[in-house]
Amino acid sequence: MPLQARLGAPLFSAACLLAPNTSSNIPSVDRPGSFLLHSLQSLWRISLRNNGFSSFSNPRSAAPIVKANVGEEEEGKTAFAKLKQKIEALGINSDSCTPGVYDHLYCPKCKGGKSIHRSLSFHINRNWSYALWRCFNLQCGWAGKVFADNKKAYPGVDRHGKITSSWPLTMESLRLQMLGNELLAYFAERMISEETLQRNNVMQVAGDQKIIAFTYRQNGHLVGCKYRTIDKKYWQERNTEKYLYGLDDIAEADEIIIVEGEIDKLSLEEAGYHNCVSVPSGAPQTVSLKEIPSPDKDTRFQYLWNCEDYLDKASRIILATDGDVPGQSLAEELARRLGAQRCWRVHWPKKDEANSFKDANEVLKYLGADALRDAIDKAELYQMQIPTVDVETLEKQLVDEKQLMVLRKKLQEIGFDGMLVCRGNALLCPSCKGGDSEEKSLSLHITEDGSAAVWTCFRAKCGWKGATRAYADVRSTFEAMSKTTRVKQPTRVITEESLGLEPLCNELLAYFAERMISGETLRRNAVMQKRTGDQIVIAFTYRRNGELVSCKYRDITKKFWQEADTEKIFYGLDDITEASDIIIVEGEMDKLAMEEAGFKNCDTKYKYLWNCKDYTAKASRIILATDGDPPGQALAEELARRLGRERCWRVKWPKKNDSESFKDANEVLMYMGPDALREVIENAELYPIRGLFNFKDYFNEIDDYYHQSLGFELGVSTGWRALNELYNARVSGLMLYYAISTIVLVGNLLCSMENKVREHARKLLGKHIRKPFFDVRYGESVERMSIEELEQGKKWLSDSFSLIRCENDCLPSINWVLDLARIAVLRHGVNGLVIDPYNELDHQRPLIKYVSQMLTKIKRFAQHHACHVWFVAHPRQLHNWIGGPPNMYDISGSAHFINKCDNGIVIHRNRDPEAGPVDLVQVCVRKVRNKVIGTIGDAYLSYNRVTGEYSDIDAAALIKKRRA
Repeated sequence: MPLQARLGAPLFSAACLLAPNTSSNIPSVDRPGSFLLHSLQSLWRISLRNNGFSSFSNPRSAAPIVKANVGEEEEGKTAFAKLKQKIEALGINSDSCTPGVYDHLYCPKCKGGKSIHRSLSFHINRNWSYALWRCFNLQCGWAGKVFADNKKAYPGVDRHGKITSSWPLTMESLRLQMLGNELLAYFAERMISEETLQRNNVMQVAGDQKIIAFTYRQNGHLVGCKYRTIDKKYWQERNTEKYLYGLDDIAEADEIIIVEGEIDKLSLEEAGYHNCVSVPSGAPQTVSLKEIPSPDKDTRFQYLWNCEDYLDKASRIILATDGDVPGQSLAEELARRLGAQRCWRVHWPKKDEANSFKDANEVLKYLGADALRDAIDKAELYQMQIPTVDVETLEKQLVDEKQLMVLRKKLQEIGFDGMLVCRGNALLCPSCKGGDSEEKSLSLHITEDGSAAVWTCFRAKCGWKGATRAYADVRSTFEAMSKTTRVKQPTRVITEESLGLEPLCNELLAYFAERMISGETLRRNAVMQKRTGDQIVIAFTYRRNGELVSCKYRDITKKFWQEADTEKIFYGLDDITEASDIIIVEGEMDKLAMEEAGFKNCDTKYKYLWNCKDYTAKASRIILATDGDPPGQALAEELARRLGRERCWRVKWPKKNDSESFKDANEVLMYMGPDALREVIENAELYPIRGLFNFKDYFNEIDDYYHQSLGFELGVSTGWRALNELYNARVSGLMLYYAISTIVLVGNLLCSMENKVREHARKLLGKHIRKPFFDVRYGESVERMSIEELEQGKKWLSDSFSLIRCENDCLPSINWVLDLARIAVLRHGVNGLVIDPYNELDHQRPLIKYVSQMLTKIKRFAQHHACHVWFVAHPRQLHNWIGGPPNMYDISGSAHFINKCDNGIVIHRNRDPEAGPVDLVQVCVRKVRNKVIGTIGDAYLSYNRVTGEYSDIDAAALIKKRRA
């Protein structure tokens, strides 16, 4: 995301001194008379157009009339002319430059890069004796220095004897040396290692004082230096441009961390984050209410504009500024300029009940590197803070601030973010959290006098409404508000003590033992009991990261209830923190039963999916072990719909008798034991997806086809004995009296609407086993595949192929095919897709436009999923055809086929014995986009009609066949 202002500096008129009676040999522009340049002391902006000086005015005060020495004038004019000539020869346009300051210009070498930014930092000293520059475009980096004459000034001293920093800076000119033992010990106390200090070129100033020197570098060159004493006094090298500290570490970073100080940057590096920079000039005390100034005027944050090319590459920027008010103000100002939509905010951990740690170094020092990493990993999407404004009543009287503070405190207790609570603001709903998209769906209204608030969440699935008041007896426009309106309470914080929980008694332990649940499993899952009235109930404790979040109760009669106003999460959530496979069951007892069978990666229910989506999102395989009754099946369907059917497996409970099956995991454990329960889980089947099949789903049909038990496998007789040898009618077939070429492709995901599954199986098995499926008609005298070979072949089919089939009367679309193909990639890891033929797909637009869009979608699918697509198309009607292979432009439909495909192949088999052997197949490669993988040409294969195989033939046999 680019910075939030356009880089471009307005031109200012030059500041000059009016002297009407001076010599006229200095040209004037705007009015009669001469203008005398006060070249040695003026800080005003000078225009260099046409080798002269334009009129001007001092923006702050009227310019005093000052006389200058004529010789000095001439010297300045000569130096100016020489320097300008040299600058222009380099291609630098300095017309709008200001002597003594750094200007941003367009670089003549890189032209500002792709973003056409003013990336050249250009400086002319005040006496026009030299100019220097550096381009901060990452792909350029052009830098240099030029003098008006051949004599160089003393380094670091201008012609008035004023000391300035020479550029480029060197460690010698700054008198820097390696850190001594005392400063190394100072950093060691702050958990900063010597290795990190050396990597970042942290040094000290030579001399008796212990002064730390943080060297600022760009492309390895020293461009600035910031100093710090032990007692936290700071200053920066004068006359150097401000940059981010650690700039080279983010040159290619997609994620960037920005901190407030150099030591915080070093602390983040100790935690393993090198993609971190520090701001050079600390934090502002408050957030500005004004609009962001243009880059040339945004002096405080000039370091952002200097490094724009670095920052624009980042898709995510983590603001890890200090936790105090200035740190929050700095984060707000950075987010305004960098774009809040790509910024995340770090919240430092608690030090005690009232205070939090201040910055990264404090966390590193007192909590360690792991805690610092955890704070960065938990950074939250930045929410822009809207500055608080005075709220007035209808009579324009200022609101009672004390009353408003009380109201805001109440809103915070309910769950609203106190930083964002102001009138008419759209907020994140504390109840639904904005859903998956984290939409700011809650509208909050505060009355004009600040006495009451009312809110509504406009998400259809939430609809939370409520109201509250600062004081119970306040008079306001909401006085008539319904007293029955209740505020939905925030989630309660509970403990075992507050709930009165206690260890299980012997009676309940025996109850669980009858259900094959051991005491060890109960203790591990913190199953407890609670006394309510005259009975003792089971308490299933719901925990996250070991902390009690909620509690669900069950009595002996299977009545359930849950603690009110507690967060709804999975039971057993901590057991799936790092699990790639997750088992979801319907009840707590089933979760415990699974653990007895050795499965700890188990949770219950779907109702609370969204609170735990970070856990479930990590899982590549989710086994749905819900109850076998209709409600359990409905639950499985809802879970699969929300979690994604492509990664779900379904458990089938074993038979109890001829008519019934076991209901759930605990029943199987009780009556069949843990081994049987393990076997049930291990035999879980892929959750069915409409349109996506495996060959094993059709094994019975394939067996019937092999054994010819259907009665019409070989076709139905036409009634003519002579014709029966050539053709028999096939049930559900469509016969066309035209064909020209046969294209045979093999992949591991078949989407073919032309053949039934058993026909696919017959063809593929014949090629794989190298024996015919049948021993009649086309089988000739070759031995038919045996039953053992058939069974082995069926396993090969099941392991190697998936099928996409439309089982109803609707015509499938390309989107439908590709959606199922994506699921097959995720579920089965397929890397090839065959679509045969395309004209079986539904399209409701002109053919040429449809073909273009269809091929674009297929190519995008292939690229995104690393899946090769074989797309089968047939030729259109050929005119004046003489029997040769067609070309790619003969494909029916559109020339887009050859234009958009990566490779184009025509497979042609001769059908005329007089024209040549009928088993010779010509493979015509007509297009190869990537020349590394092939080239255009023809190849010849031998076709075995009995098995459907294509095989190589040697050169001699090829010549013989072609002559035959």
